[in-house]
Amino acid sequence: MDKILVTINYYAREKFWCSIRTLCDEELRKGQDPVLTFWKAFGIFKEGNTTGALLELSKVQDRREVALSACIALIYYHERCRNVDQEAIDTLTLEIDQREEQASDRDLMVAATFLWHC
Repeated sequence: MDKILVTINYYAREKFWCSIRTLCDEELRKGQDPVLTFWKAFGIFKEGNTTGALLELSKVQDRREVALSACIALIYYHERCRNVDQEAIDTLTLEIDQREEQASDRDLMVAATFLWHC
């Protein structure tokens, strides 16, 4: 799994958005992992499909492994929609403190990496 995350990080740094999505799709066929779904949504967003990224990320937003990072990413994606859903942003903003307290080390690392690439 670490090798996959390193590859995703490399693709994000080099702006190979389609490669991120493709790699995540291939790995998700082997088994569901919320971290890979998170990065797949990131790739979809960077390709220009904000709605698709929101739909993909909403599948895992309540999973403990990516609760904080998904909340941060959802706020980021909602703010960049053509029609901003302020109610969703406000709801997610209120949840950040609670999710930050409960966040695992892996979740914090995913959130930091996401913010680094944004």
